[in-house]
Amino acid sequence: MKTSWGDLVRAKLGMTAKDVFSPREAAQFLGISATKAWKDIISGTLPATDLNGGTKKQKCWRITKADIEEYVRRVEREA
Repeated sequence: MKTSWGDLVRAKLGMTAKDVFSPREAAQFLGISATKAWKDIISGTLPATDLNGGTKKQKCWRITKADIEEYVRRVEREA
């Protein structure tokens, strides 16, 4: 079964550490507040992967360049 975590791992194989971002780092690129980024992740507007795999532990969201680009396309499409 293909998972978003697996997709992230597969994507990271061709990425550097600077190609995967925390919500705060992604917010800086997007020019939005970290609070807005968190809200958009929770609502599903900003694609992100929980590295803790949906366990009851604290979420560990990571956002790829492709996620950021998808978010920008979605915002532009809805503008």
